[in-house]
Amino acid sequence: MDSNPFENRPEDPAPSYEESLSSAAYKDNTSKHIPCSTPSLLPLPTQLADTRTQRIDSVLTRYVDPLLLSQGASGLYKTTFVLVPSSVSSLQDAVSNAYTTPEEPQIVGFPSTEVVKLIRLHGEENAMEFWRQPAVVAELDSALKAKLVASGHRLHQPSDDGTSSDAMDVLNSPAPAPAPAPAPEPSVRTPATTTKKSFWGRTKDMYSSKGQDLRDVVIVDRKLGWRAPGNQNANEPGKIPTGLVNVAIVWKEVCLRIANEMGLYEIHNYTGSFSLPNIRNISGNIEWEYDLDYEKPKLSSLNLPDLEYIGSSIQLNGLPTLSILSMPKLKRLEGDMDIDYVQEADFRSLETADSVNFKGNISKLRLDSLREVHEKLQICNMDVCDPDIPPISPLDISLPLLQSVGSVKFKGRISSLEVPRFTTITGNRDDYYYGLEFSTGGGPATNVTFPRLSSLKGPLHLSGDISSLSMPNLRNMSLSSFLLSTSSPLAVNLPFDDAGDLLLRGDISSVQFPNLKHLNGYFEVMSDLPLDCDSIVDTISVATNVTVSVGSKIGCASAAESKHAGLSTGEKVAIGVMVSIFGLAIAFGVLLFVRKKRKSHQASSESNDRLQDLVPLTQPEEVREDSDPPVDCAPRLSKESR
Repeated sequence: MDSNPFENRPEDPAPSYEESLSSAAYKDNTSKHIPCSTPSLLPLPTQLADTRTQRIDSVLTRYVDPLLLSQGASGLYKTTFVLVPSSVSSLQDAVSNAYTTPEEPQIVGFPSTEVVKLIRLHGEENAMEFWRQPAVVAELDSALKAKLVASGHRLHQPSDDGTSSDAMDVLNSPAPAPAPAPAPEPSVRTPATTTKKSFWGRTKDMYSSKGQDLRDVVIVDRKLGWRAPGNQNANEPGKIPTGLVNVAIVWKEVCLRIANEMGLYEIHNYTGSFSLPNIRNISGNIEWEYDLDYEKPKLSSLNLPDLEYIGSSIQLNGLPTLSILSMPKLKRLEGDMDIDYVQEADFRSLETADSVNFKGNISKLRLDSLREVHEKLQICNMDVCDPDIPPISPLDISLPLLQSVGSVKFKGRISSLEVPRFTTITGNRDDYYYGLEFSTGGGPATNVTFPRLSSLKGPLHLSGDISSLSMPNLRNMSLSSFLLSTSSPLAVNLPFDDAGDLLLRGDISSVQFPNLKHLNGYFEVMSDLPLDCDSIVDTISVATNVTVSVGSKIGCASAAESKHAGLSTGEKVAIGVMVSIFGLAIAFGVLLFVRKKRKSHQASSESNDRLQDLVPLTQPEEVREDSDPPVDCAPRLSKESR
């Protein structure tokens, strides 16, 4: 009769608790019977102990013993076995197919020099609920040690006093002797005591001289070289005396690095938060693909707390319920990030990305480590960046380490902007818009400061509630256009040396370009506040050597000045030109009228003379061809004068 079904038939599951109590034989699909010897006479604790012992012995025989033999044959002196219960499905063997070959998981948290073997347990009897019990872990430890001792191994068992004992001989050894104190003189001897029979004692007996009592030999330990302190304590962790075996079994959580294809399907009706812990590397995308045939999931938050690397892109569009997006350890993003609905985003460790695009009613954004964005950086404090959807909450934009971008857009209700190290905009011509755009509205007014920005390719557009503007290191704007439209009173003082178009609109209180020398485009100011346009036009004209005239590319107008003061220089020039043109038109009309009148009078006199000389009747036809009838003069003059 076989009383160990798990050793001979490991594929058969263990009997349930109810089956054990009722003493009913278990039957599987193959109609195999597991006989029990007088089950009704065994108390429950005995049955549990027998089941525990059988399962542990089965695991040791089936999984551990073969690996121990193979590791010994390979000459490896230290190995860690990680046993994964069968119910942990995410760590079991990945399913392979004709298109993918799953890679072996990498175990995280062990030194690179340590050999670690992953053992996946199978069968319902090896579920996690069974193996995490402290009694099972303790018995597994004692059972493995017993098997090693039975096979001739000697176990390392450090005692409390710092000495090491041999598990095979400890029962037959006499009491251990105290360690001799170090003596400065060789003549000092320690009292004769009974020594403990141990591995080191047998070694000394083997190499001792014949007839010499080793107990009378005094060894003076100078602790030099390899015997120095800290190098010879065999009882320290990781240092096992030669010939002994150390066994340690603990229950702990283990992290694995798994590389496989993972898709989340049929989650169109998902509601609530979603979290994926312990995942550090994703070689592909994180993407929501919207299908018109399904309703959108009501995802409230997405959290990947341990993710450090993404080999492609993050595309999360069309999820209006998404309020929190958190990947606090993500350092590197090889592709694009595009999110059109989010309220709080935490990417505090992200350093580089191809493009970053945050849209939504954002109130909190962490990009503490972002240094470089190769293409476009867009932070828009409006859902899908729609100007018809006003932002609700103000947003503080803080990018303390940002240095370089291809192009950048900041739009929405921006309460503050901090970019202390931002120096370069390389230009992203693949995008419809490239350069720098800042637009804010809804209050409060924002101080726009770019303290280190020195290189800009593309247009520079600023608009909205701007209370102050500073760009002390931006000098060359020859290939760029500068457009400013402010709804808050703003004094403009910029250090440009060379500029393309300079167009200023809105509540401009003063204009100064003290370093401007070259103007490649138009300079135009249209202010809603009182402004001394004459002084501005004269200053820019002299600095850039551009003459102010009709059709000049320098102009200035102030709505408040037009109402309360005289006309500006530009306006006077324009009106003078129109008056001159109108005057010339009137003079030309009068001159034409006089000329035609004189011509008509001469033709009439000649006709009368010829009639008196009886000229043929055909002659007046020629006269009519050469001169205009008087009746035609009035309409023609009226037409010209008009």
